[in-house]
Amino acid sequence: MARFGGDEFVILTQCNDVELLVEMANILLDLYRPPLELDGETINIGLSIGISVFDELDEFTNVCEQADKAMYSVKKHGKHNVMFW
Repeated sequence: MARFGGDEFVILTQCNDVELLVEMANILLDLYRPPLELDGETINIGLSIGISVFDELDEFTNVCEQADKAMYSVKKHGKHNVMFW
């Protein structure tokens, strides 16, 4: 995992099993679903997860752009979800 910029992070994995990727994304979503308490304040965190499945022939920048487009589509439709490119 690496910070990609601002509040965006990239997780690279060799997994291309769509069901397993959805399961991993849902684990992350579930971790941040409940509100957090910080200094007496309640904070809601929403994750928007975009996934691009790729192989060794795909260029890294294209894969990132595809995942980014999927992520922004999640944001546009209410956040705290996952979408594939």
